[in-house]
Amino acid sequence: MNIVELAISDITEKNIDEFKVNLANDVISNMVPYINKEIVDKIKRLKDLKQSLRSKKELILEQKNELEKLLKTFDRKKKIKLLLDRALRLTIIGSLDDPNIRSEISVMLKVIDDLPEDKLDFYISEMMRIVSRRFSTIDNKE
Repeated sequence: MNIVELAISDITEKNIDEFKVNLANDVISNMVPYINKEIVDKIKRLKDLKQSLRSKKELILEQKNELEKLLKTFDRKKKIKLLLDRALRLTIIGSLDDPNIRSEISVMLKVIDDLPEDKLDFYISEMMRIVSRRFSTIDNKE
């Protein structure tokens, strides 16, 4: 196949820059509807994702607060259990012969659910001290 070059040109050298600008404008005007639709869709998707992220963060924060409350309650119940266990040990080993200790423990047991954390810690350490003192006196007698 032979290619024949002709000297006839569709574009003159004078208007080549103008032709380039017109061609670029035609391409842009044909592509703008597609580009705009894609941009609008992506912006909408981005807004939806941001809203979803915001709601998930709020949900995570609520669940975190709930878990912190549950952990605090669990720690408190664990201390109360330990305190009741120590009171049981005192009863078993017979260290409740002292009326002061007996009355203090009975009052403590009545209001154990309303005691603040520092009081619970204080009673746990006191009962541990009494139990250890009782065992040390038993060991010294033997």
